[in-house]
Amino acid sequence: MNTTQPTEEEYYSDTYFDTDLESDDELNTESRTKSKRKVPTNEELLYDPDMDDKDEAWVVKQINLDSSKKEEDVPLDEKTDAILSCPMCFTTLCYSCQRHERYKDQYRAMFVRNCQTIKNERRYDG
Repeated sequence: MNTTQPTEEEYYSDTYFDTDLESDDELNTESRTKSKRKVPTNEELLYDPDMDDKDEAWVVKQINLDSSKKEEDVPLDEKTDAILSCPMCFTTLCYSCQRHERYKDQYRAMFVRNCQTIKNERRYDG
């Protein structure tokens, strides 16, 4: 996480929480002027501003590992048609899927991970 702390505490401006109400009676101006609201830091929000970039790099790496098209100059959207996840727990099952030619809402998983087959169990449609 970003551990740099600001030297001064930052506060929201008075207009940040302004409601644009016409009457002063509708606004509790005394409580608004008494307490200024501090702007929380990224550490206080448990937020890392660089995390999205790190996550994207990790997903790109996973797609490149599973892709049948290993060329670097091929755009990512051409390397996979979809990323398949479990509908119950959202665990990623496949980063390299091919779209069915006839049935556009169906995909075929190329390289499956995080999935095990229990061979002595059968599914019954009954």
